[in-house]
Amino acid sequence: MKRPHTLLAAAMAAVVISAAPLGTAAAQVALFTGEWQPDRTYHDGMVVTYRGVSYLSLHRNQHVIPGSNPTDWAALSAAAPIGPTGGAGPAGLPGVAGPPGPAGPAGPLGPTGPAGATGSAGAGGPTGPAGPAGARGPVGSAGPPGAQGPAGPAGLAGPPGPQGPQGPKGTAAPGHKLVLLDAKGKFVAVSNTGYFLVVNGVQVGADLTPSGFAQSDVRNISFLHTSIDCSGQRYWDNFLYGFVAKFLVFGKTGYYSTPSIPNMIIFSAEQFSPGDDPSRPASRCVSFPQGLTWYLAGPLQTVDVTKLGLTPPFALHFQ
Repeated sequence: MKRPHTLLAAAMAAVVISAAPLGTAAAQVALFTGEWQPDRTYHDGMVVTYRGVSYLSLHRNQHVIPGSNPTDWAALSAAAPIGPTGGAGPAGLPGVAGPPGPAGPAGPLGPTGPAGATGSAGAGGPTGPAGPAGARGPVGSAGPPGAQGPAGPAGLAGPPGPQGPQGPKGTAAPGHKLVLLDAKGKFVAVSNTGYFLVVNGVQVGADLTPSGFAQSDVRNISFLHTSIDCSGQRYWDNFLYGFVAKFLVFGKTGYYSTPSIPNMIIFSAEQFSPGDDPSRPASRCVSFPQGLTWYLAGPLQTVDVTKLGLTPPFALHFQ
């Protein structure tokens, strides 16, 4: 047995086909969708009912009320006439009680009743706000001075000053040149307000003792950098007396450089603290964001001083 909406759709298709010659736009009935819904999209051929009238969708539409636009909807039937008024139905069951009505106006004030018994004392109230500050008292006597704090780390050495004028040429009297020789009589260094020797072809000034090269305080060793974070190539402040490089020894390693870059701009420097190893990055990096002009510096070089062929103890001799 066919369903009612299938029979109704077939009947509406016959109505549309018969109405086509009269000038009404026709579309093939595809689906009866029941009562018209405003938010639903209707395609051509869909049939709806609206206020008792059947309508056929002629074009795809949405939010178009059936009967309001003949280009979107075609009426398939007219509304049925209103029937006669039916007889009164039987009385319904009593409904549920409604909500309470609003409160009525207040009645007149009654006479004052007798005084009640005295109640117990209430709990104490909260603490009130603090009062204003009192006058300032006299200044107490100064306490004893505290113990002196530990000394801070040594600051970075400043750039060397400009070279002074050359002094007058001295005389080289035979037998009056002071030199440093090792235990085997091998030349170590020339002594002239310091010790000067040649290391790997570089003239350097070094601190020497009878037992060998003096150990430098690690706090006097610093490496210069052209980067802002102490990364990359290490450079050595190799200015000493204007013509020789500074030579410092820590452990078995000697640090020096050729004076190859005058007025180099540096942006950071490694500064070592006790316990640091100069073969590794320093525990402190000092930055110079604006750059600092260094009088004379060069790429860092190192040498194992135990392999220079010098045998302590060293001693001074006149030649």
